[in-house]
Amino acid sequence: MQNMAGREFNSDSFAVWADNINGPWSKPLYLTSIGFDPALFHDSDGRHYVSILEWETRTGYQAPGHIVIAEVNLDQGGIIGDWHRVTTGFTTRGCAEAPQIYKHDGYYYLLIAAGGTGYAHGVEIGRSKTILGPYEPNPTGEPIITSAPQHLFSLGDPDAGHFEMYNPNSLMQKAGHGSLVQTQTDEWYITHLMSRPLPETTLNPLGR
Repeated sequence: MQNMAGREFNSDSFAVWADNINGPWSKPLYLTSIGFDPALFHDSDGRHYVSILEWETRTGYQAPGHIVIAEVNLDQGGIIGDWHRVTTGFTTRGCAEAPQIYKHDGYYYLLIAAGGTGYAHGVEIGRSKTILGPYEPNPTGEPIITSAPQHLFSLGDPDAGHFEMYNPNSLMQKAGHGSLVQTQTDEWYITHLMSRPLPETTLNPLGR
């Protein structure tokens, strides 16, 4: 991160590759220096894309900002064409970040984290017939995964612990920021972050 104190969450992003998971690995290939939490998507037509959070620093604008998508050059590095602003989140919980793209049965699915990294954390999803959208949100208007016991409206809030969203009825707190995996037997699973606070506290010494 270049400037945590100024909340300018812009970091250099690179890609590396190898023919074998044990290496040797390539030299880093520079992609971009906007935002954070990039993810690569390799489409069936041979084109490659990167999705990332475009951090917003201007006063009076939605923070953190937009989820953006662009085609990426994995031979020479860098972005092909322009960035496309896709969404600031699929619910009103705000703090959209960590975008990941999946393709299934003719739809592109955009999976994002939302609600901040604290007790309001969640996973949201939208889908589109085209990779650049528009994406339609899950019709519930709520995250598909969260530990928070009630709705939170936090658009414009760059991030917060949101201790008021602690769920006393759940051992698992701060559930959010997920990734999908499809097994060889066509089953789908999601892995996601969470934390387990010390009993009778909201302290999480082991992190997420």
